[in-house]
Amino acid sequence: MNTIQGNRITLVAILAVIGAAASANAGLIGVNAPPSGEASHQQIITSTYGGSFSGAPATGFTGSGASSGISIVRTEDFGNGGTRNVNGVGSVSDDTIWAGGIISARAIGRYAGYNQTFGYLSGSGNSLTYNNLFNVGGSETGVSGSVTDINLGSLTGGSWRWARSGDNGVHSSRPSDNVDGLDHMVTYRVNGLNNGKITWLLFFEDLNESQCPDWDYNDLAIEVTTTVPTPGAVTLAGLSGLLVVAGRRRKSR
Repeated sequence: MNTIQGNRITLVAILAVIGAAASANAGLIGVNAPPSGEASHQQIITSTYGGSFSGAPATGFTGSGASSGISIVRTEDFGNGGTRNVNGVGSVSDDTIWAGGIISARAIGRYAGYNQTFGYLSGSGNSLTYNNLFNVGGSETGVSGSVTDINLGSLTGGSWRWARSGDNGVHSSRPSDNVDGLDHMVTYRVNGLNNGKITWLLFFEDLNESQCPDWDYNDLAIEVTTTVPTPGAVTLAGLSGLLVVAGRRRKSR
């Protein structure tokens, strides 16, 4: 980590503590305002969900109008370690390594000159093999590219690091995987959609430190969702399985 990003991390961590004392965030990477002609996180989120949103990357966003009741909560970039479960369960951890099960994902924004693809690196070890989930077409918020109902936990052996790739190489959610050793992804959790899904927003920076990135993290924006069964559905599924087994036992007698 170089001095510039180190200073940004320290400043944002201090501001997060002062401005949101009740927050459990361990530490957040700073997100700069985009250059003229490019959309901010707030604008990409508004384009995705409609209505209007107020707030900032360091504090998250709150919806109003058509998006009333929706909150976009920034998650930890560093300081907690561990594995974050894409299903939204378990202890709080940062956004470097993920675990869970069946996910769907789609591109929601691209403000970059380089080509963009979205995928993952398997496990929590040192493998840097990029596995592509889809290519991103279009630009700005008129983008395409998606994958549906992929059992990522099974494909990755249980855990993974999110990643983008393209003309400028691979950037992972874990800073130590990246050429410059810096954090190239920030994450939000979307609450209040009431669609039976856990939803995350991933925003990537695709330039390395030597290329003078603007650190606005809007080169690629991805929405990830996973369906979490209700306790009742789990119970019914369990009862159904027991009835099938019981029926088989009767037939075998």
